[in-house]
Amino acid sequence: MKQNWISPQGLAWRALGGLLFSANLTAAQAGGALVVDDADVETPGHCHVETWASHYGTKQGLGHLGMACTPSSLPSLELGMQGEYTRDRSDHGLGIGPTFKWNLLPSESGVGVALSGNAQWNTRRDRMDAGALLIPVTIPLGDKLNLNLNVGWSHDDGADRRDAYTEGVQLAYTLNETLSLIGETFRRQGDPRGYQGGLRLTHGDMDVDFLYGHYVDGDHTQAYTLGLTWHY
Repeated sequence: MKQNWISPQGLAWRALGGLLFSANLTAAQAGGALVVDDADVETPGHCHVETWASHYGTKQGLGHLGMACTPSSLPSLELGMQGEYTRDRSDHGLGIGPTFKWNLLPSESGVGVALSGNAQWNTRRDRMDAGALLIPVTIPLGDKLNLNLNVGWSHDDGADRRDAYTEGVQLAYTLNETLSLIGETFRRQGDPRGYQGGLRLTHGDMDVDFLYGHYVDGDHTQAYTLGLTWHY
């Protein structure tokens, strides 16, 4: 999508809150620095903190920090907060805002379905100017492979098309208890189709993502991303 690089609101639609990756021989979950989300929420009574940095070119990139929890009393609802800092040479900006994910049908039932969303407060404009609503669907294709599908709506004051349809497809495959392979494609209406793929390493409560993509933000032709998620 076309970005207004004075603020990070153009990335709000894709930052929908992360999911932990279970350290066992089940299919890998999405979340973290990935664009396409899955339908499952954080384990009830637990939280996670996630951060990532994306490099788009000389003095161009994004930094993200977020936290989300699923209360034991509301085991289907994940609530969080996030912040994103963007820079494009001399322009920069910071956006912060809430996130949520409401699991309507767990993936263990055969098809997982959720409703998720977020909003971004532009700290330079001092107003809320971006947000998104998304329906993530997860289809397990065996014990080690998940298919994740996303459809939704995105509002972005800084984009050429302020209100737009978004969609994405992702395959996540678990090789073993420490390594997963993930590939995805996604698009915001009116923008070039994006692609991203890479590795996820899991050690205990920590996940590390190494990703490379094209048009991950809808604007820059390439992106190198390093992500870290701690769940507790």
